[in-house]
Amino acid sequence: MKNYTIIPISSPKGFAIKDENGNTVGFVLNEATANVFAHVPELLEFLDACLHEPVFPHYEAVNLHEKLRIFRK
Repeated sequence: MKNYTIIPISSPKGFAIKDENGNTVGFVLNEATANVFAHVPELLEFLDACLHEPVFPHYEAVNLHEKLRIFRK
């Protein structure tokens, strides 16, 4: 799974999303959007596991839910 880093930038004002190698892979205007984007690889891994694993550990689903819940309205 990839890990992303969220870095505030000032020109233009917003947040850069950098991959594990320090390469910028995206830019967003607000921190909440940047943090949701950072969890997308984990979410995709979870969805893949739901399709391919007979039983996905409930605690991992709860963990991901908690990470993303703070970004819901």
